[in-house]
Amino acid sequence: AKSISPVVRERDSYTCQNCNDYGAKLIAHHIFDFATYSNLKFEKSNLITLCKTCHDNFHSIYPRKGTNTLDNLESWLEKDYMYRDELLDRYNFYYPFIGQ
Repeated sequence: AKSISPVVRERDSYTCQNCNDYGAKLIAHHIFDFATYSNLKFEKSNLITLCKTCHDNFHSIYPRKGTNTLDNLESWLEKDYMYRDELLDRYNFYYPFIGQ
């Protein structure tokens, strides 16, 4: 199976993009969940590096089995996602009729 996780962790300087913890147990979190948005599963812009603590916190608010979106992430981060424009370009390419 191909994995984009190491590429994302390197892009994000091995740092949690929420709490800025460096080198912790890091997870490449899918912004638009891949169960619903399978075409975005391997899109680098659809992943963000979070430490396990922050990842668990995110999913305590937005369930793992639910539909997760960019709006959910940005509400939780309380800021715009750094790669939002690139991600929305890819989203609109694959899902032009859904909206966000």
